Amino acid sequence: MKKRNKFHNFIIISIFYLMILLIIRITYSFFNADFSPKIEAGNSKKSFSYKTSYILQQKKKEKNSYLYHFIPTLTYLGTSITDGWKLYVKVPFDTEIIGCYHASTCIVEGETLTITNLANNKKLTQKNNSITMGFKMKTNQANYKFETIGASFSSELADSNRQDNSPTKNIEKTTLITPKLSITGGWDKLTTYKFEVENHSNNITLISWNAKFIFPENTTINSIWGGSYQYDISSKTLTIQNPDWDDTLSPSKTTEINMHITTDTYPYTPKIGEFIGITETGDTIKADIQIGGDSS
Repeated sequence: MKKRNKFHNFIIISIFYLMILLIIRITYSFFNADFSPKIEAGNSKKSFSYKTSYILQQKKKEKNSYLYHFIPTLTYLGTSITDGWKLYVKVPFDTEIIGCYHASTCIVEGETLTITNLANNKKLTQKNNSITMGFKMKTNQANYKFETIGASFSSELADSNRQDNSPTKNIEKTTLITPKLSITGGWDKLTTYKFEVENHSNNITLISWNAKFIFPENTTINSIWGGSYQYDISSKTLTIQNPDWDDTLSPSKTTEINMHITTDTYPYTPKIGEFIGITETGDTIKADIQIGGDSS
């Protein structure tokens, strides 16, 4: 009888320990989950000159942070051959980039990740218009979602469907549209700028606009977000254009573009060019660009 009781107790104790081990294993697996590849995919953004999509290849918890591996695809919708591109992605402020693939650089400034082309994938055409890249990042954010801020293409971009090259006839000067360039800070030889365009009118709607600035020799356009741009090295002219994803500037509306630009001196105030806009009625308007210091 005693042997039977001992055997019965042994069975109960064994089952109890097995349950504890099972609970420990399930808990460990949950907190150290390595989610399977391609657990999320989707279209992120589409604009007039490009669209983006992405795949979340991996999400993994590592101690107090999370590892994300994204594979974005940038598709160019323009008609001319580009000689460079940049993709801007919104990321958490504590982001650390630990891997950058099929791109020359993946640089985080604030909450913006700028992905820049390689020499062998800078040209995008109508026939070869997509490029896939990748990056790995660490953050404390457990529920980060991929979000495109914008994309820009370098000076050969001349989309024939846009009205960036404004006609010179019927130009009217106005004070109701106020473009302003402000120097907001910087470090070393890099100057940060904010360019704002305010529409103070009651009845003028711009369907496109551009502003020009002249920079010196050895200028590097590090990043520009909030709009499109072209930089002509020969004339040293930077042309800022309305953002593709929000090209209309309606009454009482303001648009903002931020720029990080390196020159031989800091801070550098560029020579001011002209601001040209096209209204919804097809008229061309011109406005003086104001320039100021720290706008904060």
